[in-house]
Amino acid sequence: MSTTIPVYQPLLSDLPTITPPARRRNLIYAIAVVLLISCIGLLAYFVFVPNKMTHPAITIVNRRTGDIEVFQIFSDGCERFAGRLSTGDVVAVYASVAGGYIVRNAVDESVLLYSVGEKHPTHIEIHDGEHETNDKPLDLVASTEGPPTDVMFCNRERHDVVLSWVDFDGKAKALERIRIGRSVNISTFVNHVFTMTDAFSKKLIVQVTIHPKTKYIGTRGVEDAAETIQVSAETQTDRYVKVICQN
Repeated sequence: MSTTIPVYQPLLSDLPTITPPARRRNLIYAIAVVLLISCIGLLAYFVFVPNKMTHPAITIVNRRTGDIEVFQIFSDGCERFAGRLSTGDVVAVYASVAGGYIVRNAVDESVLLYSVGEKHPTHIEIHDGEHETNDKPLDLVASTEGPPTDVMFCNRERHDVVLSWVDFDGKAKALERIRIGRSVNISTFVNHVFTMTDAFSKKLIVQVTIHPKTKYIGTRGVEDAAETIQVSAETQTDRYVKVICQN
């Protein structure tokens, strides 16, 4: 009588899963291809799709014999100091959309270069005399100047107003659109002439000459808003009117 020895037959689930080397290599290749395509797509996005937040860095080089100061201008008119450059120094400025930059003489704060908008050169050299770019310097024509002063302009109307600086030819140069209940600080000079007009109808609301004690101008109750302004070379300056900040 023979005895049959049972043979254990393992279930398929008990068998270890063995991945053939060829299949493992194919999996690695597939992952590598996916990663490569993702990297190429990301690179193409940054290269071919315009950046809506900032422009490429603008390199500004001082080739003048004196120091210059560079400021970045934001779309709301606020300025941020970017650096004081001696002869040969370089600074990189990132100009936001609708923003720009301004370069001043560090000694007398006169404007050497001013640019606001969506197109800026990527390399600028500031020389004695004319600069080597296509940007036009800020066009503010004038003559004499009074002492510097800071003035706050406040909009108390029920609609937006436009704050403008008036040159001695009587031409208003818009500086800022002030929203309802907002104010803006202006660094200016005594004897400057400013106007505030309705942003929609263009109706004149305020016309005022800055006096030594003038610190606040509202769109209502301005003490000298009704005076007749004789805009002439004697009442203006050739200095740049800068918007410090808007609340």
